[in-house]
Amino acid sequence: MAFGINVEAQKDGFWDATAGKGNYVATLDTYGEVEVTPKMVPFVKAFKERYHKSPTYNAATYDAIDLLKNAIEKAGTADADKLVPILEQVQSVGTAGNLEFTKTHDPVWGIGKVTGIAVQWQNGKKVPFWPPQVKGMQKFGLPSQT
Repeated sequence: MAFGINVEAQKDGFWDATAGKGNYVATLDTYGEVEVTPKMVPFVKAFKERYHKSPTYNAATYDAIDLLKNAIEKAGTADADKLVPILEQVQSVGTAGNLEFTKTHDPVWGIGKVTGIAVQWQNGKKVPFWPPQVKGMQKFGLPSQT
């Protein structure tokens, strides 16, 4: 069973691309129809409606642009020296997670913050399974031994 960060396995077309041989492949993903934040499910549904496919990790750029827009509006300028103090205090609920920064300006990673989700291909469907306490997660599947 393959497990890791596999961007191709994040895509809706993965099952067909593997001719159905991608069963049980698991990967870290960013989005799913699960309630990591109150914004994730509506974002995923709107993205699918507009682009006719699921978002992959790079769709989190949406959160980054929104974060920058809000900081610029609050600072009244795009001057980096004025934006940094505002961004240092950010606690933002985005579509991909709850974002805040450490003192060294790295995102705080962990359950309830920004982690991503783990998904697994099971019989042609991408199934989210981690973190288990998030509403909508399902069971991790194991191949049967015959």
